Amino acid sequence: MEEDRREKILLKAIELYMIEGYANVSITDLQAALNMGRGTLYYYFKDKDELFQEVVDEFLIKPKQRALDRVKEGAAIPEMIEAMLYYLNQLKDFRRLLIWFCCKVYKSNTRFIILLVLKLIFPLRP
Repeated sequence: MEEDRREKILLKAIELYMIEGYANVSITDLQAALNMGRGTLYYYFKDKDELFQEVVDEFLIKPKQRALDRVKEGAAIPEMIEAMLYYLNQLKDFRRLLIWFCCKVYKSNTRFIILLVLKLIFPLRP
């Protein structure tokens, strides 16, 4: 149950950050959106910065690492595409928000969105 509540907080936080922007979302805003007491939020996260770091880790860093772990050095394009699809699948509920955000910001520039996702998954290696 605790893990479910923690995940619920993270999902609502990423949603509000994407819609309102990180700087415009306070702990009070998050508390109201979740209908949750301030003490409950602080039980899981010591402050707004820690919450943001957890959002980044949970929805971007960890899924990216899991996808990279599936790709061997010198992988063929089909393996890279498979890893990209695996990565997108790992994004869970964040995937819809990411696509919505990219489309809104970049005016449905599909090529840019694809390149952005590929860049996130397969950074240039020296």
